[in-house]
Amino acid sequence: MSGKKNDTAHQSPRGYEFIKEIGGIREYRMLSNGLTVLLRRDDSAPVVTFMVTYLVGSRNEATGHTGATHLLEHMMFKGTPTFNREKGTQIASELQKVGALMNATTWFDRTNYYEVLPSEQLEFAIKIEADRMRNSMLREEDHRSEMTVVRNEFDIGENKPERVLHDRLFSHAYIAHPYHHSTIGWRSDIENVSTARLKEFYDTYYWPNNATVSVIGHFPEPEVFEMLGEHFGAISASPHEIPPMYTSEPEQQGEVRFTLRRPGQVGMVAIGHKIPEALHTDTAALELLAGVLSMGKSSRLYRKLIDSNLAMAQYTHPFQLRDPSLVITHVTLTPESTQEHVEKIVLETYEDIAREGISARELEIFRNLIIADFAYDRDGTYAYASRLNEAIGSANWEFYVTYTDRIKAVTREDVRRVAETYFVAENRTIGWFEPLSAEGAGQAEDEPAAGGPAGYSGGGDSESVRRRMGAMPVDIANHAAAAAAPQASFAARVQEMRLDNGARCLVMRTGVEDVVSIRGVLKAGNYFSPREKPMVARMTAEMLENGTREHNKFQLAELLDEVGAELSFSSGIFNLRMRGRFLKKDMARVFDLLAEMLRTPAFDEKEFEKVKQQEIAYWQKRLDSTAERVDNMLSRAIFPEHHPYWEHELSTFVDLVQDVSIEDIRRFYQHAYGGRSLLLSVVGDTDMQDVSELFRSRFGDWQHGLEAPKVPRLDVSRPHTLRYDMPGKANIDLYFGHTGVPRLGDEDYLPFVIGNHILGDSPLSSRLGVEIRDTRGLTYSIYSFISTASDIDGMWGIYMAVSPQNLDESVHAVRSLLDDFLKKGVSEKEVSDEKLTMTGKFKVTSGLNTGALASRLVFVEDENLGLDYLDTYAERVSAVTVEQVNSALRRYIRPENMSLAMAGGLPGGR
Repeated sequence: MSGKKNDTAHQSPRGYEFIKEIGGIREYRMLSNGLTVLLRRDDSAPVVTFMVTYLVGSRNEATGHTGATHLLEHMMFKGTPTFNREKGTQIASELQKVGALMNATTWFDRTNYYEVLPSEQLEFAIKIEADRMRNSMLREEDHRSEMTVVRNEFDIGENKPERVLHDRLFSHAYIAHPYHHSTIGWRSDIENVSTARLKEFYDTYYWPNNATVSVIGHFPEPEVFEMLGEHFGAISASPHEIPPMYTSEPEQQGEVRFTLRRPGQVGMVAIGHKIPEALHTDTAALELLAGVLSMGKSSRLYRKLIDSNLAMAQYTHPFQLRDPSLVITHVTLTPESTQEHVEKIVLETYEDIAREGISARELEIFRNLIIADFAYDRDGTYAYASRLNEAIGSANWEFYVTYTDRIKAVTREDVRRVAETYFVAENRTIGWFEPLSAEGAGQAEDEPAAGGPAGYSGGGDSESVRRRMGAMPVDIANHAAAAAAPQASFAARVQEMRLDNGARCLVMRTGVEDVVSIRGVLKAGNYFSPREKPMVARMTAEMLENGTREHNKFQLAELLDEVGAELSFSSGIFNLRMRGRFLKKDMARVFDLLAEMLRTPAFDEKEFEKVKQQEIAYWQKRLDSTAERVDNMLSRAIFPEHHPYWEHELSTFVDLVQDVSIEDIRRFYQHAYGGRSLLLSVVGDTDMQDVSELFRSRFGDWQHGLEAPKVPRLDVSRPHTLRYDMPGKANIDLYFGHTGVPRLGDEDYLPFVIGNHILGDSPLSSRLGVEIRDTRGLTYSIYSFISTASDIDGMWGIYMAVSPQNLDESVHAVRSLLDDFLKKGVSEKEVSDEKLTMTGKFKVTSGLNTGALASRLVFVEDENLGLDYLDTYAERVSAVTVEQVNSALRRYIRPENMSLAMAGGLPGGR
């Protein structure tokens, strides 16, 4: 991204001072209060991102009130005298009514609040953000309930060894500077910080002269200045100087080591070295150094650790912060590997670069990867605003706009020099995670659900949930309604090519420049694996990137990396899934490589053994996930064996992987792969003229392949209660659920979706969110969902994460709320509001990015819904009545049939 300056092209609107323009961003200063305003137009979709960034983060905290910035961020959603729950104008619900995607985040150096919404609703977002800048109520009763929510969020993090190791690395590396504290804070501070202290923090930092507002996307001019002036202009600058953070970290004078021991499955190593602040001239060279070390298959640590099966995951990341920070290499080991060996390899790799430098080829590859990544930020207003926000927090907004210029200027000697300068023992902190065996962790305990409703089903970070939900999005409003521009229908804008062998390609041009995304499916997913060897399809998909008859895996990676392109494969329930992203100029190369990987995989036996070992390590690690446990237990309890959603017991996956041979992979490929069911979607700066010959020549003669199976309908499942104690886990995942829901496209589907959204779609504004999280403070994460498709029955469920001391109260609260919800039903106003939310999101998702749109086109075509499903979606949602919603809810939510699965540190090990 080039940073060309233009400081004279724009006059200052009344009430503002024009500061400068660089790279298409204009900066203004509001004269009345010092508010910084950044504008960047993007008219590719009728969507705008509005973001407020405050220069306050955990960097501004001290012992006794660590986590205050983050807790205050939560409290800012509790309301103002204008927007609050008592008036029925809660901030989250009001924004969702206009289709906004919104949230807030806290980091070391900044806090941000954002909305992505239809352009005509921009002023509403401005009004809310201006109102809560100085009018947030911050009441004691709200603090009490939100404290337990944040404490639960803390406990969720404590369940994850990688998160704890990261936090401990910072706390050992820093002894004076506030980077010593994690952003979420220490548990005792979360529990004990006073409301008065939070108000003091708010009154210190939440002022216009400590904030930047960014408006990115399609917005009216000069009206945007009038909107900002009307709502922010009346707010005064702070009556005091914003206090500087003056604590500096003393020079580290020797290596620091620590070991973290707790229950877990696989070991980890984290190595941190001190580096300068983001604005330092070495930052770009450190970014390139991190790329050479860990970015993709072309990187050095991938070759030395992943390819040799010493590790299952690795990354090197230079944290770009306002004050001197850390560059961290984090490695997750395979079960047979040791911390000592992996640490030695990492440090030797550092020394090699510091001594010998890098090759010209490495510099070219990783420079192109980083520059392409910045080019992809143009693909959607939120991605751009988010990157801009990070730059504002750690340096200034120009830091982002001129970043690629600095990357281009980095030399091989620069990379060698920063490795030599910063990768030194005196500057180093090393942490090991040594997993302990979880004494007392038992088998899933199943018992009949006694006397009424019991049941959960788990979201969380469960891989099996993502496999299921990723294959079949819950509802078109959130996941398939990615319209791009209002002037024409999907049917008019999408071009389709169908080849004689059955392969299809959809092409859609959007307003984005240079960027193209590709998505695809092929009927070769997990369901088609031989029953006695259920891991075959998944492992076949993983082998596609590991070499072809023409190129080995490193050559394939280099061909993609040198132009900054991405191409990957994964296995879902029914489909092999394909995804890619690239610049328009490289389309022919990407199509060539896609065809080569799909049609001529090498299936080399040595590479297969490496994939197998990685899979074994992966499933070994998943045994440590509470979310994975509850999802696995529930799927086995409510789905019949061999149903697409049924799973083998979690602890057997390692053996199932071991049982797969390279001959199994080759046989499955010959049986399942072919052009008959290939469906591609290509979206972005392209059209059918660019794509048609590439698609025909690469796939036109690819014969055979499978078709979608027909899966019989399911009855409602019987109730079960399942428990799995995992000692040492600070949090419990709960999963309610049962089968027997409508399929996508059924008459009752949309009414049921609307009702389920009212019940639990949002943790901030739904019935479950408002009562269980917002009012009672029992959980950080709770939602209800529907997992289904047009040709397969799925499930309805509720996911919840709770602290052990809140387990019984949480179960009772959810059951009671659900009984009351079904008894009283939903109101006309709730249905009307939800329909506005869903149709608004339909419009907003138009501007997210080309990848989301390409995925949605593949989804509706793969589900045999047709493009007109999207074109008529808003009309059909608007036609749903409150009577239809209540009827669907009472028909398809069966408390007496719900099953309950729970996993984590159960009270008393029960």
